[in-house]
This record gives sequence, structure tokens and C-alpha cells, in this order.
Amino acid sequence: MIRVQLLPLLVLTSHLRKALTLAEIFMKHFKTMLLFILLFLQSCNLTKDDIEEQSWKYSEGFSIGDWIQFNNSAFSLSNDTVYINGQPAAKIISSKINIFGSKRSITIESFQKKEKGIYIEK
Repeated sequence: MIRVQLLPLLVLTSHLRKALTLAEIFMKHFKTMLLFILLFLQSCNLTKDDIEEQSWKYSEGFSIGDWIQFNNSAFSLSNDTVYINGQPAAKIISSKINIFGSKRSITIESFQKKEKGIYIEK
């Protein structure tokens, strides 16, 4: 009778040891995982060439037009500034790629009122 009652206690103790071991492993590798995640997220930014090669459709907020295409004569990009017919129109403040790389976006900001707008890749 005593053996029957101790068996569940021994099984429970074994599971607790495994749980503690997994937690210890997680904590040991937490810094490495965090560094990997941060590096991965950093790689989710677009380069200037990526931005210039795409067509961008207006999504929300501040707008400088329905479409931005840097390969035509109206729009150009220098550093982080978007020009329309040679006149500064907005500044690109961020560019993003989602985790799977299928959805890209740029966020622009107006010079006067600091309004923000989002354009998505099309």
C-alpha cells in the first residue's frame, strides 16, 4: 500500500526536475537568443536601393501622392529625403520588412507639421 502512494510522488518529482532543467537551459541561453532576435530584427530594414527599386502605394496618414516611384522623373531620393520635381517633399523616417519578407513599408514625415504617413510596397 505504501508503494502505491509513493509512485505518483516519485513521478511528480521527476517531472519537476525536468521542468527545472528546461528553465535553467532557457536562462543560460537567454542572452544568446535575445542577441539573435535583435540582429534578425535589425536585418529587417530596407536599403536605399531597395526603396528606389520598388513602387510604393499610399496607405495612411500624411500623403505626397497616391504612388511613389523613384524610377520616374518626378520622384527622387537623396539620403533620407524624398524630392518631387527637385523640391524636398518629405523625409523617410523608417523602413520595414515583415518577418517573412513579403510586406514592405516606408514611413515618411512632413517637414512643416511633422505629420507621418505610411506607404506600402506594390
